[in-house]
Amino acid sequence: MSMTQIAPARVAPVLCECGGVCETRTINFTLRRSAETFVLLQNISAEVCQLCGEPQFTLQTTQKMMCLLHNKRTPDGFMLVPVYDMGAV
Repeated sequence: MSMTQIAPARVAPVLCECGGVCETRTINFTLRRSAETFVLLQNISAEVCQLCGEPQFTLQTTQKMMCLLHNKRTPDGFMLVPVYDMGAV
């Protein structure tokens, strides 16, 4: 490499608390909105651990998620979710 060429900057991989390496993925993520309701957020960019599957979000993504939960925007869709009580088995 000549003196005029600049090597591309390397970005350190995101590491999880479990020690695994994270990779960038687009995921769906469920958040509890209240004791009885949940919200499904689709197509979210996240760093996901290859070992344990734990997602990590940037501050910017987290802010967007919270804005969606606290504004009056109409949801893009609705779905029914079956509930199974494992204590009743």
